[in-house]
Amino acid sequence: NSPILDDQWLSTLVETGAVGFVAWLWIFFRALRRFGGAARRDLSDRGWLLAAIAGSTAAFMIGMITFDAFTFTQVTLVLFITLALGQATWRLEPAR
Repeated sequence: NSPILDDQWLSTLVETGAVGFVAWLWIFFRALRRFGGAARRDLSDRGWLLAAIAGSTAAFMIGMITFDAFTFTQVTLVLFITLALGQATWRLEPAR
């Protein structure tokens, strides 16, 4: 019998160890710094989109404390789509 953990962060730590845990933290904080920083500098619609993507990524990261996020495939797919959309938007030229 395996233990049931409803905390994704704890589950990630148990399953992948400290290296996997730190890697996931790095992915999230890197995305938040990149998208949030670009959103602060850009006051156009691109900046608003990056702010929304940073906010939704932060909400997902905090939500991982209360439920096993990677068990629900749809939720994880939306996270990866959001991160990809943020990366594509971040690489666009800011509006003048």
